[in-house]
Amino acid sequence: MIHSLSGGGAERLMAQLANRWHDQGHHVTLITWSLPESDIYPVYSGVRRVGLEMLQESRSLFHGIWANLKRVRALRKAITRAEPEWVLSFADQMNIVGAEAMRGINVPMWIAEHSHPKYQRLSPMWEHWRSRSYPRVTGCVALTSGIAGYMQRWVAADRLRVIPPAISPPSAGQIHSARTKTLLTVGRLSKEKNQLLLLDAWARCSQDLPDWTLRIVGDGPERDNLKHRAKSLQRVEFAGWVDDPWQEYQTAGLFVLTSQYEGFPVAMLEAMSQGVPCITTDCTDAVRELGVDCGVSVIGESPTASQLAEAMVELAKSETRREAMAVAARETALAYDWSQIGPLWDSVLAEST
Repeated sequence: MIHSLSGGGAERLMAQLANRWHDQGHHVTLITWSLPESDIYPVYSGVRRVGLEMLQESRSLFHGIWANLKRVRALRKAITRAEPEWVLSFADQMNIVGAEAMRGINVPMWIAEHSHPKYQRLSPMWEHWRSRSYPRVTGCVALTSGIAGYMQRWVAADRLRVIPPAISPPSAGQIHSARTKTLLTVGRLSKEKNQLLLLDAWARCSQDLPDWTLRIVGDGPERDNLKHRAKSLQRVEFAGWVDDPWQEYQTAGLFVLTSQYEGFPVAMLEAMSQGVPCITTDCTDAVRELGVDCGVSVIGESPTASQLAEAMVELAKSETRREAMAVAARETALAYDWSQIGPLWDSVLAEST
């Protein structure tokens, strides 16, 4: 169960798991609040796809309470019809509603937390509901040990598992692109991703990097604000949503992540797998868990635009350092290949069925 299969790391992983377990011979039902017509990540025809058409935003507190009661009833009906032996839910609000819908259904339910609840706070109503629903789940998967530690306020330590995100990079034979002097960022255009900091940094350093281009891949609610800020800047490209980002990574010279907080930055992992040196804010426990010599330069939790600009110029002008970081990045990313992470999810399924 997940809110949708539109763009995002959790959504892609849910589709991959549904397909993986279908291939292993399991009967898989995938339930979302959105309709299947909005799916970006495809699932196999053998996966039973159920869309509840209940993704609308609430207009008021009363409307929100009523809408969530309807979601609980609809989700409970869909779960009952599926006759599951095991239930897996992704993302905080679906986890909360799902745990409520599972009341009285004697089936193991695991949830996965794809953000850090300490930083991605919900409304007081949702946080109260989370504190009452999470203790009832069978177990929880967290992206990092830091998130797992925080989750212990709701879920006992022996019911927590740490499984980082999985990536599926193209094979070496599929890589044909030449590197360009492109500073790349990939992600949802939203306030917490903080691409405005990147534009402010570019305003300070673009004249020092006259042969480099800043390329922003993704879409989201901050698109218009970011484009307005970029009007006065040179060599800024907005690519919008890209179905297959691998070509972007394979041609990029540097990858920059400016998020205020992350669960685990999948886009950065993907860039690393293609040998792209990375610059990032200290926005997640995952940055520290990657290790020291991992091909990533960390510039602090809340850097100024000047500090980010300085880091970008320093790395862009040092080809030797970029080459060394590229090797380290590619080696680090190997541990997150789908072939390594998939079996960890299989073990969670096996221990509950």
